[in-house]
Order: sequence, then structure tokens, then C-alpha cells
Amino acid sequence: MIRFFVIALLTISPGCLHPPVETPVFNTKCIDGRSDHISILLIDDQVAFDIASQTGIGKGFIELVAGQWPAKVTLNLHLKGLEGLNISTDSKHVELDELTAIKHETQTACYYEVELPNALLIGTKNINVQWIDFYR
Repeated sequence: MIRFFVIALLTISPGCLHPPVETPVFNTKCIDGRSDHISILLIDDQVAFDIASQTGIGKGFIELVAGQWPAKVTLNLHLKGLEGLNISTDSKHVELDELTAIKHETQTACYYEVELPNALLIGTKNINVQWIDFYR
């Protein structure tokens, strides 16, 4: 009887063993809302923030409203060149020379992919991003 009860519990309620992961919710904002914007691309346990800037110099904010940071967080900066990048949270700060920026270039577009270190995201809900394009 006890064996039947244990087997029934395991087969009826598999969700209790692995609770569903809450999909993260983000809020983004650029200082120059007329020409700069940040788009969110969330796929599985990864998120990419696409940053487009017509002026080449800008500042934006990313806020984790609900859930947790995905395992991989990247910034895709759609700029012709990347001279400067500053990323800060409430307690941490990193600059371009401390990060790896991979340039992706096609005939019609150019962007820099920067993966944020997980250590930067621990214990924070807010990220501040400042960028400078050297072709402004």
C-alpha cells in the first residue's frame, strides 16, 4: 500500500520535483529616446539586449523586473566602431578593456557582441550601460 502511494505521488505530480522556471521580465530605457533604443531578445536561458544608437554616444538602463538573470546575458551594440563601453550596477563597474567585444559584420550591418560576466549580475536588478562609437 505504501509503495503504491509513493509511486502514485511520483507519477501524478512530476512538477513538484522540478518547479517551473519563471521567465525573466525586463524593462529598458535609453536617455536619448528619440534615436537610441534597446530591444530584448530572450531565447531559452539566454538574453541579448540589442542597442541601436544613431548618434553613437549614449546611455541606457536595463532593469530585471521579475525572475532571475539568464545564464548568458549579452549586449549587441549596433555601432560602426566601439571606442568605449562602461557597464555598472549598484556595486560593480566594468569597462571595455575588461570585456571581450566580438565584431560581427555583414554587407548591411555591423554590431559588437559583449557577454556580461555573471559576477557582474549577482545581487543586482539594474544595469547601467554607456557606449561611445569612434565613428561619430
